[in-house]
Amino acid sequence: MRIARRATPQRPASAIKAVLPNSPVLPNSQTSGEPKAGIAHTIAVGLVGALWAVLNVTAYAGLIFSGPLAPALFIATSAMLTGYAVAALVIALGSRVPGIVTTALSPSAVVYAAAVSGLDQQLVHAGLGDATVRASLALLLCGLTTAIGGLALWLVGTLRAGAAAQLLPYPVIGGYHAGLGGLFIVGGMNVATGLPPHLVMPGGLERPLLLLQIGACFALGLLILYLSQRLRHWWIIPSLLLASTLVFHAVRMGWHADLDAARAAGWLLGPFPHSAALPVLSALSPSSFSLVSWEAIYTWAPYLVSNTTLLTIALMLTITGLELNLHRAVDMDAELKVAGIGNVLCGVLGGMPSCHGLAATMFLQREGAASRLGALIPTLGTAAVLLAGLQVLELIPRFVFGALLVSFGIERLFIRLRADCVTLPRHEAGIALAVAGCTLWLGVVNGLLIGIGLAILLFAWNYRHVPIIRASLSGRICRSSVIRPSDAMSVLASEGESILLQRLQGYLFFLNAAVLPAAVSERVGAGGILRFLVIDFRDVVGMDSSAQGAFERVEQLASEHGFQVLLSSLSTAMAAQFRRAELRKAPLLRARLFDTADHALQHAEDCILADAAVAAPDASLSLARQLGASLGIEVAEARLDSYLDRITLLAGMTLISQGEPADAMYLIERGSVSARLERPGNVSLRLRTATAGALVGEVAIYRGGVRTASVVAEEDCVVARLTTAALARMERCDPALANLLQRFLIMQLADKLADSTRMAEMLLR
Repeated sequence: MRIARRATPQRPASAIKAVLPNSPVLPNSQTSGEPKAGIAHTIAVGLVGALWAVLNVTAYAGLIFSGPLAPALFIATSAMLTGYAVAALVIALGSRVPGIVTTALSPSAVVYAAAVSGLDQQLVHAGLGDATVRASLALLLCGLTTAIGGLALWLVGTLRAGAAAQLLPYPVIGGYHAGLGGLFIVGGMNVATGLPPHLVMPGGLERPLLLLQIGACFALGLLILYLSQRLRHWWIIPSLLLASTLVFHAVRMGWHADLDAARAAGWLLGPFPHSAALPVLSALSPSSFSLVSWEAIYTWAPYLVSNTTLLTIALMLTITGLELNLHRAVDMDAELKVAGIGNVLCGVLGGMPSCHGLAATMFLQREGAASRLGALIPTLGTAAVLLAGLQVLELIPRFVFGALLVSFGIERLFIRLRADCVTLPRHEAGIALAVAGCTLWLGVVNGLLIGIGLAILLFAWNYRHVPIIRASLSGRICRSSVIRPSDAMSVLASEGESILLQRLQGYLFFLNAAVLPAAVSERVGAGGILRFLVIDFRDVVGMDSSAQGAFERVEQLASEHGFQVLLSSLSTAMAAQFRRAELRKAPLLRARLFDTADHALQHAEDCILADAAVAAPDASLSLARQLGASLGIEVAEARLDSYLDRITLLAGMTLISQGEPADAMYLIERGSVSARLERPGNVSLRLRTATAGALVGEVAIYRGGVRTASVVAEEDCVVARLTTAALARMERCDPALANLLQRFLIMQLADKLADSTRMAEMLLR
């Protein structure tokens, strides 16, 4: 999808469809390999898209500027058509996918309608009676909201954050758009009658004319929805719109009613000035800014946030849908930036949000007209309507525009929501219904806020089922990387059950952290001795303050049952959080912090071995003693001394440097050393620790080449070095001793291999 492409998270097709910013009734294509059409056919197909765009934008303008603001419909429609044309031009030419058709974002129409209605009521209450002036301010804020939404799209694309489409779960998105569908139905009745929503239903019960207008609106809307889903052909919707317009005028003429009479009765839009629509952009002159007040901004701000969120999510999911339908990668971030620029320009002109349209684009694909020209036809057609004047729209009945909105609403509220309730789990279906109801009854802003809140609760509720304990291992299975002599290993094998490693994962909060003390309580209640509890945070991504109580309960268990808590691999923030909490406790109850679980396990093993008086600090294990203990054959010290060089190291000194040629092996006679992997630009990684009686560097002797890791003294050490030259001399002068040494090396390598296998298995748990 992008340069150095990242995988784009994919949603189910129903999830993508729920937020498409275009008509749900345009036919979709199933393939993208249709042959290319000629110029004439491309223009014909593009004109269908142009007609659809003009009708949609006009319907949305009628939804937003209705009721008391209806006198400003000409200004609003002209501005929104102009903004759409500019946005469509930018997207058609700037998109990296030829044939992208732009469509007005239908959910934004509902958001803008609610925002304009609330603002208008506030302005009327403040004594501003001129509807044209109020509409000018509303149009200015609509354009500003669109421009801010475009800026947000551009920023998301610039920051390459296109994968953020997955932030909200599908039940919340589906429920929210179902609620918008209900508002579309109410808006469709509003457009069909020209009355505000609170007057439509009471008036419809008393006035036959309103009831007839609403009936015609619903009948045509249901017919559009039914036929477009049963007969998936491009000519269905244009034919229905044209036929309904012709039937209306035939009935009008049969009743001997002229256009003025039909308009006065509320059947037609207008009247519009019979001139080009572009000069009305003067309504967005700087004088409009003088009407902006803090009260207006306060009223509008929630809708601005809601629209920006809707626009971003809708476009991200639409682009994901384009990838699925076109069977090709789409650079989401590049498309976001192009759409952002288009919407900024659209907002400057007073338009409403417009972005990539999935159904319209796939319509071009199916008809073989997917080209820059095909995508530009809707732009050119809209511009032609603007230049010719909007009087052509006066011939289209109001109920036609309302029927488009009603068909959107019914499809969203009933068909999609019903399908979701059937396919989703019950709790997710309940969330979708709750969000839909809140959006419908409490408004788009409250619905979105409630949806986000439910999304957070849904995530927390589902995340609590993710086990935070990735592995629970005893010290008999899980040991440190320290290489110890055989007697020490025997003690650890018998006492290993007194060490318990709990490896945690994920994010810790109040709903899942309680699992840890419950598991520890179960362990100590099952019998046996627990001396050390190692809690590894290596795979923990974070922890909130509510999870701290779970660890306090663990420390209470430690006090009651006499074991020590060792914490390892904490991030800087979590370590600081624990240190602040530990200051309130007595020293004996405080947990100890270690850099890694390996260090914590080493500390526990050292304590167990110290109590067992194994490997005392002053013990010296020579190679002769090691040969005798491992092979059961006495070997004189003097017999080996002539082949060995003894080296004394202080703590921190380097015995072997990574990358140097391998020319010797070393036996640790006293002290301990650690093998470390040097990583340029990062701290070295401790691989393994060797104590007295262990060999280091022997693998490179047999493999040849250079050292793959450094070996550094952990404390003051005495080391016996056997060079390759000395080993060759031993093989010539004392073959029997060389044979014993080879057997000892084989046993050492076998033990290391078994230990490495054990550590690999431990990491996979």
